[in-house]
Amino acid sequence: MSVFAAAHGRGRTPQKRLWDALALLWMGLIFYLSSQPQLPSAPGWWDVLLKKGAHLGAYAVLGALYAQGWGRSRPRWQPWLGAVFYAVSDEVHQAFVPGRHPWVVDVLIDGMGAGLGVRYGQVWLGRVTHRIWKRSRPQGPVG
Repeated sequence: MSVFAAAHGRGRTPQKRLWDALALLWMGLIFYLSSQPQLPSAPGWWDVLLKKGAHLGAYAVLGALYAQGWGRSRPRWQPWLGAVFYAVSDEVHQAFVPGRHPWVVDVLIDGMGAGLGVRYGQVWLGRVTHRIWKRSRPQGPVG
């Protein structure tokens, strides 16, 4: 049974399981980066801009992966809320990492990124994966 089976229900297709696995891998990368006591810095305002942009982008990807895993039959607020819950847990995690501190602004930025990912990433990923799955199927009678 899928990791997200309780949220999704039974009968997960291989495609949905793939999105679940990709979401878990992405969450692991976010956790790993949050565990670092110090991340590389850029001079001046570039540092803030790049780090907040990374928050927005990382959670846009997570929102898109969640949305693909949840599927179109579910309301879009569900994958968004799942990504926001993960953002909150990530900030709580950072409270225990030396040199890092939780910041509510990061959760707000993460929530905006997740919203963008759920809205636009799902459409884009859906188109790309539809083409991939369509190509992987046999096109006609074999023989």
